Amino acid sequence: MQVRHHLRNFSYINNVESISYNFVVSDNALYTRDMKRLISYFGKDSKFVIPQGVEIIGKRAFADKYNLIDILFPESLCRIEDEAFIYCTRLSKIALPESVTTIGTRCFYGCANLSEILSLGNVSIIKEGTFMGCNITMLTLPNSLVQIEDNAFNSNNELQNVKLPDSLREIGCSCFAYCGVSNILLNDNLQKIGDFCFFNCPINRVLIPPHVQYIGINPFIGAKHISCVDNENFVAENGVLYDKKNGSLIAHFEDAEIALFPPISRVNSFAFFKTNVTDIFMGSNIVDVEPWAFYQAEKLERIIWQKSRIKVIPEGCFGKCTNLCKISIPASVDEVKTGALFDTYELRKIRFEGGRTKANEKIFERIKRPTDIPEAYESPYPFMGSTICESYGRESLDFDSFTKIEIICPSGYSDSFSFVPIYNHDLLNAHESYGYGMDRTFILKKDEME
Repeated sequence: MQVRHHLRNFSYINNVESISYNFVVSDNALYTRDMKRLISYFGKDSKFVIPQGVEIIGKRAFADKYNLIDILFPESLCRIEDEAFIYCTRLSKIALPESVTTIGTRCFYGCANLSEILSLGNVSIIKEGTFMGCNITMLTLPNSLVQIEDNAFNSNNELQNVKLPDSLREIGCSCFAYCGVSNILLNDNLQKIGDFCFFNCPINRVLIPPHVQYIGINPFIGAKHISCVDNENFVAENGVLYDKKNGSLIAHFEDAEIALFPPISRVNSFAFFKTNVTDIFMGSNIVDVEPWAFYQAEKLERIIWQKSRIKVIPEGCFGKCTNLCKISIPASVDEVKTGALFDTYELRKIRFEGGRTKANEKIFERIKRPTDIPEAYESPYPFMGSTICESYGRESLDFDSFTKIEIICPSGYSDSFSFVPIYNHDLLNAHESYGYGMDRTFILKKDEME
């Protein structure tokens, strides 16, 4: 193939020659005439040495080079563009020279055998998805680093220890999700921690440093202990992490039984996700519960509301609380949203304390998994990449056990509640992609306490 005037990627071309004044071909690679930009590599060698003088590695220059195991970078290199080494599945280690200040988005994405990051030059930002789906065991972060963007190290399940440099100010959403991180020392100058940052990591202990100003949706799901030291914005005590200024509960940890006292006034989304909580007491100080707040709290058995001021039980709020047998809905609640109690497999009784709450059988309707839960990396090649997978179905439950659910309402308000039976085929028709349905019938009763 001859190159005349146009730049493009030649990853799938075996032989390239240039008759253009603007480009040059050398050692199975295409460069600009001044040899400062490497446009594309089309060789099949296991090792490649980028020549001195190259300053830029172009977008997707080495994309899908499955044979490439070892690559040497020149001291002249300044920038590596987006997806430059994406799916180089045999690449084992990288050591960037100090001259490198920019690494593009998804640059080493899906490099399933990349285990050693010896140096990242002097980059200030590790961009979105840069090392997602790699197999990093050794990670050295530069002292120039200021920000790690979303999903940067997602699905490096062999990555156990991470030391953050003092220069770091921000960690993005899902940054270390699905990693094996058990030890993490957050640096003192850190200011922002993104949503689900350490999702599904077996972290033993987290210490929130003094300068953190923002913590997103429960970044520490799976952490065994959380503490704060000299932080004006957040408090970790009695098994919960909460925002001191707005009273929002961010994360629950440790305790099986918990009471939510002032100054906590709201429960954030995913605050109790996959925790061991069994009993929750919520008083009049709790005025708001966000969607998915207790989602997949699989050991939750009892919720006690005292002088509740909550107006809405939102979608997904108690979804997949598989040990919940009964629940009372406070009189303050105006509406229970669709899917608020989906996949509550053991639920047998709902007591409505007020007669004007809007609710029907759709509160059990299976709804889609939240889009903001991090996705683990999935290799496009069945023999490569992360082996992490998540299962959201069920295989061994007895559908017949869900036949009857008691709906208990205040005397004189039985006509206000209408629950139509839910049949298996209805749910299957509505949600074929989930592959599971369940039969439910409802028995309306007057409150025995009245």
